[in-house]
Amino acid sequence: MKVIVIEDSAAINGGAAKVAITAARGCAEAGLDVHFVAACGPIATELQGVDRLKVTCLDQQEIKNDPNRFRAVTKGIANSRAANAIRSILREADPDTVVHIHSFSKALSPLAVRAATQSGLPVVMSLHDYFTACPNGGFFNYQKNEICHLTPLSVSCMTCHCDSRSYPHKIWRVARALVQKRVLDVPACVKNFIILSPLARNVQTPFLPADATLYPLDNPIDAQDLGRAPVEQNKPILFVGRFSREKGVENLAKAIRDLGLPAVFVGDGHLRPEIEKMLPNAEFTGWLNSEGVISRIRSARMVAFPSTWYEVQPLVPIEAAANGVPSIVSNCTAAADYIPHNERGLHFQFDSVESLKEQLVASRDDRSLERMSQNAYSWYWSNPWTPQRHTRELMQIYEKMLNQRQVRAVL
Repeated sequence: MKVIVIEDSAAINGGAAKVAITAARGCAEAGLDVHFVAACGPIATELQGVDRLKVTCLDQQEIKNDPNRFRAVTKGIANSRAANAIRSILREADPDTVVHIHSFSKALSPLAVRAATQSGLPVVMSLHDYFTACPNGGFFNYQKNEICHLTPLSVSCMTCHCDSRSYPHKIWRVARALVQKRVLDVPACVKNFIILSPLARNVQTPFLPADATLYPLDNPIDAQDLGRAPVEQNKPILFVGRFSREKGVENLAKAIRDLGLPAVFVGDGHLRPEIEKMLPNAEFTGWLNSEGVISRIRSARMVAFPSTWYEVQPLVPIEAAANGVPSIVSNCTAAADYIPHNERGLHFQFDSVESLKEQLVASRDDRSLERMSQNAYSWYWSNPWTPQRHTRELMQIYEKMLNQRQVRAVL
């Protein structure tokens, strides 16, 4: 069995790329021949010097970084050069090859997906976001800061200014989505999908082919067992992430301000000055490396995850659980799937500061907090989300796909 991985970037520039690179390396180390194909570089060190792992980087630029705006606009809709390169690679592939598509919205285009499905090889797509259905990829109105319930590509959708940048940018995204769905038949041409959470399954299933096979698979986390953090002795509430409205950081800041709680904010973004002004006594660290983040998690009383959109599979609450730190999570994200209320953490109504304040007050109960901490720690380490587990389960998916193909050939 061989694998061809298709991803926007050969560098770790986001969650999808990190998962794709981690999985490609894991499969190669497990004995598969892996060919990693990416539009953009540089090539991550994790992809270099690994036996049985070949990397093809097309040396293109991300759409947002291309100084030639006309080329960027057209490439985002139909990156023909990348698609032709992928077709050439797939033509040379052995019949026992599986094609695994991760992200294709930052530098590739839906043409890459169509090139893969036209190869005749079994294709699986990891649904890291909602771009297979929603033009802006989030089912979220960034102008109103609320979840969007409009039917994708309906008239009301196409005329709605929901984009985080501008309405002309939304129109461009609509054009890409129309080409994707009505010209290239994506995602209908794909028959296998990797679903990252129960929430994502519920949101995405109505827009996937009725005969598609959906495979649940958790993203990998490279956590170390450092023992349960003594959260009942800790004081600050911790936020880790981007300072933007859809992340709910404003609601969290208002709740912390009203209750006078100690807090630490790890990350950055355009709202940081506003949050710093609102919370002059809070600590703001900027972005930290993984060791720094874990150190802050272990010194926190609880991790707050106040996001206001359908996050597909947020990993910070899972990393917190690995350290025995409960999380306060909004009830609209996939974090709620893994952090049951009053068991491994607390839930609040995603659009209510008052609801968030109620749960922050509840977190002051040391005995209840210690119980949730022990539950979170035990749950995670009973079956940890290691890269090795991810690789093992991913290879099982590949084997099932190849077996299904053989059965269809016989029939």
